[in-house]
Amino acid sequence: MNTYQTPILSFKSHVKHGLLIAVLSTIGLSGCASSYKDTDPRFTHSLTQQKELDHWQQKYKANRKDSANAIGFAKALVKTKQENRALDVLETAHKQNPNDKHLTSEYGRVALMAGENKLASNLLKTASKGNKADWKILSAKGVLEARAGKNKNAIRYFKQALKHNPRQASILNNLGLAYAVTGNYRQAEKYLKQALWDTRHIRQVRQNLALIYAMQGKVKEAEAIALQPLPKKYKKVSSAQKHVRKTPVALNNFNTKVIPNKR
Repeated sequence: MNTYQTPILSFKSHVKHGLLIAVLSTIGLSGCASSYKDTDPRFTHSLTQQKELDHWQQKYKANRKDSANAIGFAKALVKTKQENRALDVLETAHKQNPNDKHLTSEYGRVALMAGENKLASNLLKTASKGNKADWKILSAKGVLEARAGKNKNAIRYFKQALKHNPRQASILNNLGLAYAVTGNYRQAEKYLKQALWDTRHIRQVRQNLALIYAMQGKVKEAEAIALQPLPKKYKKVSSAQKHVRKTPVALNNFNTKVIPNKR
């Protein structure tokens, strides 16, 4: 994706049929603290991403004071699973350009990925002043509300973000899961279905949708979508990256599973 992903952390709710739906995130994007580590770039990104990283690294070294260079380099670092370096780059750039709203927004969303909720909240609040139509900021605020357990507020922010970018799969997925947490499975199903158009994340969205079907007792529908073959476009992308170590496809690093409900 050409923008930073927006994760959700510790999204939990008791549901019917004696089950608990747990929507969790991995440490890489949204751990509880900044304890994430870089992974070996040789196994986590493609040649194209490496070229992009080299390009922005050269531009950044040539002019570290240019906010655009810092943002471009940070995005390339995130794509290659080097979130801690991206955070450092943006922190340095922000100190030099504290009034740059775009830079502040990017810095805030990377902080959000790193689980630095307080820092992210302050940065996003500053970035949103006079810029209330930025869907990326609105979506990130929704994540912060969700992490605080304020699910209704999270839904409100996700809906606002959706008004400005109606086809953004990450928002649709997040909104669907937010509704699922509140027990509104019909709305959850509605938005997850809309997110299926984006083949880059279709595996994870299907997993989430299958779970929502199961929560409603729609066993046949759950089985059907789980067994559907992946689109040809998705298969071609996957086969082209056979040399890359396989990692689970996760939209905004949602990992869903059903566990027994403790009584």
